[in-house]
Amino acid sequence: MKATEVLMDEHKGILAMLDTLEKACEAIQAREMSELRRIEQILEFFSVFAHACHFGKEEDIFFPAVERLGEVLEGWPTSALRHEHVLVQGVFSGMRAPLKEFEKNPLNSVFRFLPNAREYIGLLRDHIREEEKVLFPMVDAHMSVGEQEHLSEEFGKIERSILNRCGKSLVRGEDGLPVLAASTGSPDTPEQGA
Repeated sequence: MKATEVLMDEHKGILAMLDTLEKACEAIQAREMSELRRIEQILEFFSVFAHACHFGKEEDIFFPAVERLGEVLEGWPTSALRHEHVLVQGVFSGMRAPLKEFEKNPLNSVFRFLPNAREYIGLLRDHIREEEKVLFPMVDAHMSVGEQEHLSEEFGKIERSILNRCGKSLVRGEDGLPVLAASTGSPDTPEQGA
């Protein structure tokens, strides 16, 4: 599988989880506080899968490969995409922080959480759209299938390493989307990939 296909497949899972987060925010806005229990699972998915695994693959493997294409993609700002990752992670921290204070001041925590969550959803959707509409087609046009398949193999190594460190595995839910689960293997055992 080409690297761009792997990343786009991961985007589907991330976008689906963004939809889930958005629905949870709407429920919380309607004072259905039971949704807060799901928020921690949703945030764990973003922290481990989207930020550590997916962004890690892009920043450590994919973007350097794009940069090696040199003049072919001259002017394509991978630095801007890296900066967007930093912005997304900053907003994520702002979204997660109020939840730590929920027991002390639930209403204030929710009012601080919701705007950050909505900003996070928008930023990440825009970032994914930019990669899929602009960067990935350019890469597909200029990078060989063999090189992309090699990158995909490297992606698997990063994912296994991160998930093993977190004691998680990535499995497919009934809907085919990635779901984090407690790891059942030893740290040296490869886990199921996305």
